[in-house]
Amino acid sequence: MGINDVINAVILALQEIFGDGYRYYPENVGQNMEEPCFYVQYLNGREDYLVGNRYSVSQHFVIHGHVEESIEKKKKLNEMSTSLYELEYIKLKNEDLIRLENRNSNIEDNVVIFYFDVNVHLIKKKIDESVNMQSINMNEGVKKDV
Repeated sequence: MGINDVINAVILALQEIFGDGYRYYPENVGQNMEEPCFYVQYLNGREDYLVGNRYSVSQHFVIHGHVEESIEKKKKLNEMSTSLYELEYIKLKNEDLIRLENRNSNIEDNVVIFYFDVNVHLIKKKIDESVNMQSINMNEGVKKDV
């Protein structure tokens, strides 16, 4: 499960919730964004070793939601913020279902900011640590003092 897999799955889920009236960006494209739109950004992550080949992975993301300029802009921002809580589960390309945790939302500078975490346990393929060596000849014995 890579970062881009999560971003793509979130964009697909956003399209299901908000439809074709919005543009969806996998990153901030600055002045080139056409409103209304969303962009999904990876913030940071952490991987902790558990035991054997098992790991705990935590990744933190944010969605920025922009609405078009209108008289009811604040109302549309509030509705967008509420609708983003429908993002509870996402389906990755490989059909894995992932739950979004620690979801929270706020509105700053007329932009909806929606934070969420993805916490999963991974089993990594074990690397074969055995190394084949060539044969070694050893002579045993005690060295005599001359």
